[in-house]
Amino acid sequence: MLPSHHRALVRDGHRLPVETLVPTLAPGPEDVLVRVRAAGVCGTDLQILRGLRNDPADILGHEALGEVITAGAWEDGPRPGDTVAFNPTHPGDPGRLLGHTLPGVFQQYVRVPRADVEAGMLVPVEAGLDPRLGALAEPLSAVLYSGELLRQAVLPESVALFGAGTVGLLHLVCLRRAGVRRVFLVHPREERLAWLVSRGQVAPAEAVSALDAPAEHLLRETGGVGVDAAVICTPRTGSLAALGEAVRAVRPGGCIDLLGGFPADAGLEALPGVDLAEIRRANECGQPSPGRLFPVRTAKERPLVLTGHRGAAARHLREAVSLLRSAPGAFAWLVTHVVSPDVAARALRLHAGTGAHRFEGEEWLKMVIDFERGAGFLARSPLGAGGGA
Repeated sequence: MLPSHHRALVRDGHRLPVETLVPTLAPGPEDVLVRVRAAGVCGTDLQILRGLRNDPADILGHEALGEVITAGAWEDGPRPGDTVAFNPTHPGDPGRLLGHTLPGVFQQYVRVPRADVEAGMLVPVEAGLDPRLGALAEPLSAVLYSGELLRQAVLPESVALFGAGTVGLLHLVCLRRAGVRRVFLVHPREERLAWLVSRGQVAPAEAVSALDAPAEHLLRETGGVGVDAAVICTPRTGSLAALGEAVRAVRPGGCIDLLGGFPADAGLEALPGVDLAEIRRANECGQPSPGRLFPVRTAKERPLVLTGHRGAAARHLREAVSLLRSAPGAFAWLVTHVVSPDVAARALRLHAGTGAHRFEGEEWLKMVIDFERGAGFLARSPLGAGGGA
């Protein structure tokens, strides 16, 4: 029997989250009701709370694994007991975005209409993955999609990742596992870079300050040739500056993936006539296949290939869950905090007010909200150090 109310993080009159009880809406005959087991806090959630985005959803969150509780009376859909991952991007309607325009997963139960299920916003996946680690499945799916697009353009031996948040570091793990010889991390916070170096996740020469001429550093480290590829994993507030450095640092004929968001109508003087928003929209939720690539020329007539994407496909989510199950130690170190909903609300309000990148004495990389934990629960580095990147 469903409870009449369930726990959720709801934005209040100041648009900041508070833990409260909300009504558990009975699913209709064609809805799927999912019990959220654990949900990850994404960088875009933090941007919304800091007022850097205007997304209207009162309940944020789009990274989660859950269990189907009830399913609609229709064939070929998820069934009760299935483990499912949420795919936040509707492939045919950019206005339907989980945790941005639609109520998100920072709550114990989420009701998903049949149309959204059929559009691929709820994906049955393998059972048995620790749901705390499963909170990485959605961002990892975006990383796998990015890697797929990059390999269409170039088989890189050197890659520069602009951004050392969860997505950038998931890229780091995947590129290292794929045997890419050199992977550089470019990030503005030297504390984050030092934290990664101290844990052996990146070599000192490959930890690059975004505030200190990163393109020159990358060119020096590659003997003036430039890196084979770059991925822009930054928030939209930093994406144009990162792309400007990437254009200078990538070798002629190399590839840049616009994974991070870009402001509407964004353009770059170094890429005259290039519509960055169009390139990022060109590949959406796995379509078309193969993905679209855009040969361009810089203002200095250097040839490059650009690509980008929004969302990921069901196949990417399934691959992400399978990879997390098969190699948990390679990814566990990214989960730095597992917290109960009330502690999550406190942490999110702190970040919104101060921009804090540490919480309770630990670098804040990926925070996971465990809806099966009682009030006051906080575990730092809860999944262990794991293997190296």
